[in-house]
Order: sequence, then structure tokens, then C-alpha cells
Amino acid sequence: MINYALSQRDNLYYRQGGNYGVLYAGYSYGMGYLLENAVYSSLRRVGYQVYAGTIKDTEIDFVAIKGERGIYLQVRLQLTEEQAIEREYCSLKLIEDNFDKYVAKYG
Repeated sequence: MINYALSQRDNLYYRQGGNYGVLYAGYSYGMGYLLENAVYSSLRRVGYQVYAGTIKDTEIDFVAIKGERGIYLQVRLQLTEEQAIEREYCSLKLIEDNFDKYVAKYG
């Protein structure tokens, strides 16, 4: 079962990109949200239940569960700066169960 030290947080994801221009006027501000939305939609499409969570004041972008399998996934538009790399991996290192943990990036 998924680590119970995680607490859920509320995120809203759209399954279609049609509302993108209304919600996010700036290109650079919204690309990360589009990437998260694409990952969320892909996970749902293949049958995962998808949640977002926190552990020890750090965010977990996606906690995906399908049957007995669980995965933790951090999503980042770019992963080039040392500080960004540490932030994305830090939350995954805090999780003590044996489910797969991934960091996905676009560029």
C-alpha cells in the first residue's frame, strides 16, 4: 500500500487543453502546467488513480495507483539547475516504501 506518511493536496487538472488560453495567458508560466496536465491525462488513460501529496513539507506531484502497483512521479519542465534537481529528488528520497519513483522532464 502507498506510504501513509503522505498527505493529499488538491490540484486541478484539465483533460483537454482548450481552456489553456483562458487560464494561463503567459507562455512561460503555463508550460509547466501543460506538462503536468499531459502526465496526469496519460496516467489516467492507462488506468491509474492519480493523487498529489506532500511529505514533510515537500510536494509530490503525482502518486499513481493501479491495483497493487504504486508509483511516485515528479514532473519538471527543465531540470538543468542544481537547486531544481535537488528539490525534485528531495521529496522522493523522503518516501520510505519500495514503489517506483520517477522524475520526468521535458527539456
